[in-house]
Amino acid sequence: MSSYENNGIKVIINEDPFSVVIFTPLMQRAHTLAYSKDIVFVDSTASCDAHNHSITFMLTPCAVGAVPLAVIITKGQSFIDYENGFKLAQKCFGINGFGGQQFPKIFITDDSKAEREALKVVWPQSKQLLCRFHVSQSIWRWLWNSENNIDKSDRPILYNYFSKILTAPTAEMAMSAYLIAIDISNEYVLKYPNWVNYLNSYWSRKEIWCLSFRNYETHGHQTNNFSEVCVRIYKDIVLSRNKAYNVISLIDFTCTVMEQYYIRRIRKFCNGRCNVARLFLNTIKRKIGYLAVENIKSLDNNIFYVPSEKTGEMYEVNISLGCCTCEQGRLGSFCKHQGAVYFFYGHKLPNMPPVTPESRHSMAILAFGENALPISFYAALEYHPCNDLNENENTSNSNEYQNIQKNSPSFNTNDISHNRDSEDKINSPTSATKFKEIIDLMTEHHNKFGSSTDALNTYLKKLTNVKTRTSWETFLSTKGKQIPLRHVSKAKIHVQPTSISRRRLEVTRGSKRLAVGRPPSNEKVKKNKRQRCLQMNVKMNQPNAKSHGTSH
Repeated sequence: MSSYENNGIKVIINEDPFSVVIFTPLMQRAHTLAYSKDIVFVDSTASCDAHNHSITFMLTPCAVGAVPLAVIITKGQSFIDYENGFKLAQKCFGINGFGGQQFPKIFITDDSKAEREALKVVWPQSKQLLCRFHVSQSIWRWLWNSENNIDKSDRPILYNYFSKILTAPTAEMAMSAYLIAIDISNEYVLKYPNWVNYLNSYWSRKEIWCLSFRNYETHGHQTNNFSEVCVRIYKDIVLSRNKAYNVISLIDFTCTVMEQYYIRRIRKFCNGRCNVARLFLNTIKRKIGYLAVENIKSLDNNIFYVPSEKTGEMYEVNISLGCCTCEQGRLGSFCKHQGAVYFFYGHKLPNMPPVTPESRHSMAILAFGENALPISFYAALEYHPCNDLNENENTSNSNEYQNIQKNSPSFNTNDISHNRDSEDKINSPTSATKFKEIIDLMTEHHNKFGSSTDALNTYLKKLTNVKTRTSWETFLSTKGKQIPLRHVSKAKIHVQPTSISRRRLEVTRGSKRLAVGRPPSNEKVKKNKRQRCLQMNVKMNQPNAKSHGTSH
């Protein structure tokens, strides 16, 4: 066994059995994330180099999705290969692995027996769960296997029996759904005794795939899709869909191309270029429109009771654990009841969308380490309490706003008083009198001199394009000169005609960005590829499409 370290990159190589562990600076900092000691995704792929080595990714969720904790290269995907690779990774992590806990609470994998047994040997304290999607996909593939002799019309029916077991909210409901699925009095079950045997084998290990046996510890993650995305990134972007020459090339690509790709994506999030979390929080805000602060009951600083919109049932929200007793929140996802506690009381939950400057700063530390800018760089230029909290006024919001006024070094009470004076001037009787004088004077000029139709149409178009208070002030101050006749949300950067004339035929002729990827085909009729959507393919009663390649 030999190890190499350069510029913070650690590489440990074992010759027999062959295995390599790659531990870059980004991966080292990823072990300090809060979720690294709670949940880790593990998945493997092959066909990445000429010798067909297996590459295993260990990832943990964060504000930007998931980041790698380590990349392990082994000769194959046997138990011996996995065990040696995981032991090598454990040695590479040291005492600081997984947030100093040295093992994660949960591993989420697909149903690979060799991989799961190796994880159990190396990290026996961790709990192992199966990916919800891979379980459903394996059931659907078994039903479509010709050796099992399941009629095509009966396949969706049997699949729905299993789906009800998988998604049951309680263990009692899961047991009830299981008894229905194996009830031989049912004509569909009676026809297929092999289906009953297959379902019994799955039910014997129900704790690792049935959602009724899971809780908030998964933080809303029930699938291994982050690993699927990581494999796609590695093959499409890092390797550009070309096999590496040997293991040395794989190590080089992982330490350079993959590292820089994740840093660029994280930097994009830190600079506020990703709006997914903000848009999701706005959706939650619209969903709690039926609530008022009086509807929420607070027991203490950690427990709140929020009523349901339809039934009026009171759901318990625990802000310290980041969970709710509703169907969505019990598994650790951020639901609208938790959002109500955030908007009305200002409590920040551990699983809330990453919209705060603290979350962007933590991701900057992940990407740049000691070179990350201070948290003030990622804070908003101006404080707007309505951006984070509900517009409804309540005592908690007022107290929090007063605390921010006292603690913020850039807060100036003169600015607030100036804004209030400006609003008073706008709504004052004097401004209304002046506006009436303007209207009267314009009417007098129209009656005296007349007005052309073209000039009135132009003036009306500009007046119609006034949508905000700022644009209205601009219209009054500049006599309409700064108001455009046509409202364009995103102005384009125009291209010189000579540049357009030099383009080949497949490229756009206007000012749009150049198309990337595979050039368009000249064929009028294209064969549509089957979508990789399991529920849609079950509904259409057809096999599910594979994600990428034949070896993953």
